[in-house]
Amino acid sequence: MNIKYNKQKQISREDPVLDGLLKTKDFVRKNSNRIVGSAAVIVLVAGIFLVFGYFQKSRTKNAREEFGKAMIAYSEDRSADAIDQFRSIAENYRRSVPGTMSAYMLGSILYQQGRYDEAITWYDAVNKGANIGFINAQAYEGLAACYELKEDTAAAIKNLEMVLADDRVAYRHNAARWKIALLTRTTDFMRAKKLCEEIIADTTAQEYRQNAEFLKATLINTTAG
Repeated sequence: MNIKYNKQKQISREDPVLDGLLKTKDFVRKNSNRIVGSAAVIVLVAGIFLVFGYFQKSRTKNAREEFGKAMIAYSEDRSADAIDQFRSIAENYRRSVPGTMSAYMLGSILYQQGRYDEAITWYDAVNKGANIGFINAQAYEGLAACYELKEDTAAAIKNLEMVLADDRVAYRHNAARWKIALLTRTTDFMRAKKLCEEIIADTTAQEYRQNAEFLKATLINTTAG
């Protein structure tokens, strides 16, 4: 498992889509006193306030309390307890905000453990639950990461395309473009090149522009040769 985890960390340094998922647990543990009991389980700052607002409006008091307990178990690295508690909430409050957030957490934890088929089940459940804006779109990135590591490139790309089609997560579009470009660079030169050009043309894509320029040049040189 350590070998697999280290491999994933290496991948994440080159892949911003996976990086967000791998950082979630460290973020929660370092900030547990501030965020336990709320829905602030995503690294994105804007998302913290958005999800907290949903929880404040929720009438499902018991589900909120159970979610808080599950977060405590997770932040204390009691993964087995956290999985059981999140699963209970996700199954008993399927269409509520706590239930949907629990499904997302289950997907993330199981992904971290290399249990990709189970993670896929719960990431899928997110988009059958409550509409929580960016959380639903974030689940597609989780699905893409799982399918990539299962070597199902077509399914990974399909889920990244769902991210691109969702305006709620426009800030993740360049990350998805970059990931698709990497996945298609050897099978669909024109598409990978086009995605690189879209990234380069976007003034907000500073994080990916240099890599996109390098990949585009590499693709052109490869085809020219």
